[in-house]
Amino acid sequence: MLEFLERTTLLREEDLMPDEKILMDMFQSWYIELKSFIMMGILLLFSFLFIVMAILTPNLKIGPISLSPLIFLGLAFFIIIAILIIAVSVILHHYSTRYYITSDRVLARRGLFTKNVEGVPYSKIQDIELRKSFYESIADIGDILIDVAGTSGVELSIDNVRDPEKPYRLILEKMRGKKDNSGV
Repeated sequence: MLEFLERTTLLREEDLMPDEKILMDMFQSWYIELKSFIMMGILLLFSFLFIVMAILTPNLKIGPISLSPLIFLGLAFFIIIAILIIAVSVILHHYSTRYYITSDRVLARRGLFTKNVEGVPYSKIQDIELRKSFYESIADIGDILIDVAGTSGVELSIDNVRDPEKPYRLILEKMRGKKDNSGV
């Protein structure tokens, strides 16, 4: 299944310019999904607690209310279904965006069931910025922001990628090469 999702976001030959080669491709880091994984772990503990309560308490009475083991098993089942839904959404979110650095431009391909490819040629890049928060530095992830001349704000953002210095340096190298070749 994961291999299918990974293949879904591959660029095809028709997405590339003639003689354009893919130099690097990246997904967002799993680190950004840490909150989701923690939440799934907490929900799993609650599910386990409800299963234990269903086994150990044949008929729990709290005042006038009587709780049967089926109620606890139902709650555990509901939580497990919620965990599965969260897990599927986290996986789909992770594989829905893929970034490419090619010989001619920087691309972002978004969507699993739809396809949206944004690209910025190196010759049009005005500025490039690498951003890492304190926590991102610890996890060695960061964002690369690409600004294009003639637009306000960031044209393309490469978000939450592992080892962001590597693609950042590659983009800078390619920008310098394109400017040297254009006679600037």
